[in-house]
Amino acid sequence: MKNLIIGITGMNGSGKSLLAETLTKISGGIHLSVSEEIQNELSSVGVSREHLRDTANKYRKDFGGQYWLEKLINKNDKQGLLIIESIRCLDEVSFLRNLNKSGDDFALLFTTLSSDDIRYRRIVERGNAKDSTVKNLEQFLELEKTEQNEENWKQNIPGCMSFANVVFENNFFSGTTEKDISCDKRDFVYKSVGQILEIPKMFPMFDGYTIKLE
Repeated sequence: MKNLIIGITGMNGSGKSLLAETLTKISGGIHLSVSEEIQNELSSVGVSREHLRDTANKYRKDFGGQYWLEKLINKNDKQGLLIIESIRCLDEVSFLRNLNKSGDDFALLFTTLSSDDIRYRRIVERGNAKDSTVKNLEQFLELEKTEQNEENWKQNIPGCMSFANVVFENNFFSGTTEKDISCDKRDFVYKSVGQILEIPKMFPMFDGYTIKLE
């Protein structure tokens, strides 16, 4: 059985985890996170976002921009649908797109969008240690500017988002997990994502499908 791979990208706090959790629950697939892989591997270098970013980029430069994504896929010993959260550089996007072209795997890229203010409020609410150095919205946005690089092996989330097949607009604020969303909005997410999973596996050829959650 071949692996079917769905990659998820999006700015910090845009709802990547919500989308990944929902896709996993609906499809019965396996949820993997590039970000978690990096944090688990590099916990010794410190927990700040800047430390993790810079050290992860060094590995990408030395071993290839797809290093963390490929490592995560290779560690998984089960076949089927893999839902991979936190695609962050253009080399990772190219890796997914080339998998699809090879005929060995089906690769699809989702992106999540949310307003800057809502994203920052979510970051504050979740209280993640790696975000502890961010004190206000302005600082939050300034830090993101340092993560938009021209090199394909460095973080460039807006660049990754431009290649997405599906746009998921999530401007609903109440919490960052599926269980915090009211029943009507949760049902809407499930229905929308479920419809996407029914689209034929040639879906990477399709572009511009947008779901809105407000």
